[in-house]
Amino acid sequence: MPIVGVDLDSVLADLSGAFIREWNTAYPRTPIDRPYWDCCDLHEKLGISKSHFHKIMNRAWGAYPSMETQEPEEDIHLALKRLRRAGCAVWIVSNRHISSHWGVACWLALKKIEYDVLILNHEGPDKMAYPIDCLVDDNPKEAGKVREGKRLYLRDQACIRDGGDVEGKVMRVWTLGEAVKRVVEGL
Repeated sequence: MPIVGVDLDSVLADLSGAFIREWNTAYPRTPIDRPYWDCCDLHEKLGISKSHFHKIMNRAWGAYPSMETQEPEEDIHLALKRLRRAGCAVWIVSNRHISSHWGVACWLALKKIEYDVLILNHEGPDKMAYPIDCLVDDNPKEAGKVREGKRLYLRDQACIRDGGDVEGKVMRVWTLGEAVKRVVEGL
């Protein structure tokens, strides 16, 4: 059974909206908006440490009932069902601090997102080290970690729009649905 890893933040969940609300509440004198979010290494652009950035992300997950999905819920449900109908297992794989695990699990239940395995990896192995066949993620740094025989479906972000597919292992996609279509067609 092929195993498809699906990232959580900015693939399933609209963490950016929740993060922006948390940031603007904590720092009303220096508010940010969505175009500001859509960049890589945002912590550097904000002038804060990666640790501080992750604390704000964890607080955003603490307010999980107000967090939206990255795409319409129905589209996410249809994409994940299509994977399962094609015989794939769905593993949600995310680098989340332990303080956000409860919020993540509650959010997934609230949004009725179906999956087979949930991996919330704080400081463990890279996502590509898990026994998954491919990964749908938004982090361009995952491209350098793609192992032999695996594929990365890289969800679009402004900071990576100039790049293209890499050696057939990394393919750019605009939506989860597009990634799923490519996965199923490749079976």
